[in-house]
Amino acid sequence: MKKHQMAVCLFLVLTIAAALSACGGPKVPINYADAEAFESALRSGEDPEGKVVRFVVTEVHPDALIGYNVSAGDRLCFVPQERPALKEGDTVTARVTKATGLFGSWIILYEEVSNAVIVDTTVSSASSQPWEDAAQDNSDTAAPSGQSSQADVEDETPSILPLELVDHGFAPSSSLGGTEYINYCGMIYNPNEDLAAIFPKLVITVKDKDGSILTTDHQTGSIVMPGDTITLCGMFSLLSDDITEDTVIYYDVEWSDLTTGTLHYSGARTTDFEISNISERSGDLNDSITGEITNRYSEDVDQVCLTLLLRKDGEIVFIDNTYVDNLKAGVPKAFKFERYRGWPEHDTIDISAMVW
Repeated sequence: MKKHQMAVCLFLVLTIAAALSACGGPKVPINYADAEAFESALRSGEDPEGKVVRFVVTEVHPDALIGYNVSAGDRLCFVPQERPALKEGDTVTARVTKATGLFGSWIILYEEVSNAVIVDTTVSSASSQPWEDAAQDNSDTAAPSGQSSQADVEDETPSILPLELVDHGFAPSSSLGGTEYINYCGMIYNPNEDLAAIFPKLVITVKDKDGSILTTDHQTGSIVMPGDTITLCGMFSLLSDDITEDTVIYYDVEWSDLTTGTLHYSGARTTDFEISNISERSGDLNDSITGEITNRYSEDVDQVCLTLLLRKDGEIVFIDNTYVDNLKAGVPKAFKFERYRGWPEHDTIDISAMVW
């Protein structure tokens, strides 16, 4: 190639690069023009992942429990991938990578987007419709043939099912100075097909024969995936004199939210953890139950809670729990439960794991 031809080619390359740089690359369409429109879509069940929303920062929380985040709209909490220098009143255009409902609010993970533009299908809070339809009056217009009306859409919305307590029990732990310490547990099932339960809670209330409350306690877990069952356990104390044949323990289940997201927890189910190699060991000072847990989930799991239940003729006679950290996918890890005065008589050992 001759020198003047090379110069022309180089000139064309530089010209094209400059043009691309000037135009900023392909434009990204904005789905929601403001936080209010996006929040309305979330409340109506819109899948937010991948959507692009423009919002105005109302508050900045640099040192919150969930890390750096900013507020927008009524109940939106935006968490950026990187820590930007944002202040109240700044406008941000974000692509949602994950959104989780929590206590009626939403925690939204996002990445910032450049070259975003308003398009005909952008929804704003002023119209709650695409911009191209904002001027049309549809209040008295029936749904076109072949399309669902709002009533039809509501009828098609899947019902939300409450969590179920499928089993429960208690077992004395220890006694000290006229006070009894009692362990309790409950197995909580999520019957929903698509919704995970965030922060499931097992609540117990102990009453005497007159209905007076002697004590109450609760244990809160992290998440129950759709169709999964977890075991929560805790401990309460009671005066020995208050324990009679008329003392009754009532069990109840609560939860914070049912959502398609998993917050910052893993989506692993209890069935994704394989428990194996269980054995009982007796020593001079203590007895132990050992085993291995293998994470069969597709990703590593930061921490799980292991629950041990000993049963005799089907009845729970012992309850304990421990924690195992850093479960690599496919790699077994040892665990151990210990007791210093021997195990109660039992014929079965049940060990289950859940994300913590």
